[in-house]
Amino acid sequence: MAKVDSEKLRSLAKFIVEELSESEKKQLKSLLEAEELSVPVSIFKNNLSALELSVRYLKDVKKLSFKEISKLLGRKYSTLTTTYYNSVSKLKKLKYEKSRFFIPVSVLKKSKLSILESIVSYLSVEHKLPTKQIAQLLERSYETVKTVKRRCKQKA
Repeated sequence: MAKVDSEKLRSLAKFIVEELSESEKKQLKSLLEAEELSVPVSIFKNNLSALELSVRYLKDVKKLSFKEISKLLGRKYSTLTTTYYNSVSKLKKLKYEKSRFFIPVSVLKKSKLSILESIVSYLSVEHKLPTKQIAQLLERSYETVKTVKRRCKQKA
C-alpha cells in the first residue's frame, strides 16, 4: 500500500466533513467514538459508583489489565484494584445493554473532574443532552445530575 502524505489526507478529510450535513456529522462522530476505546452509557445504570463501573467494564468486558486501566484513567494501580474487588463484592455480574451513547475512555481521564462529572459534562457538551435526559440515561436523580453539572462549571 502506498504511503499517503498526512497533510494531503488531512485536507481531504476536512473537505469531506465540510460537505456533510449536521446530522451526518453527528452520525460520523458517533461511529468514530464507538471505534475508540469507550464505555457504553448503559453500564452506569448499575448501582455502583461511576469509577467502579468504569473499572469493571474495562477489566471484565474489555479484558484490560489493571496496569492498562491505570494508564487510561490516570489513577493509581492500587486504587483501581481495591475499587474493582469492592465492586465485585457488591455486584456479582455487570449488566449492560446496547447503548446509543458511548463515553471515550480519554474523557474519563480528566484529572480535575470526578468520573461522574466527566460523564455528565461530556454528554451535556458533546451530545448537547438536557439534564433530564442525562439523568434518565444514567438512572440518577435529576437533582444529582443538576448538582454534578454545577460542580463541573465551578471547576472549569
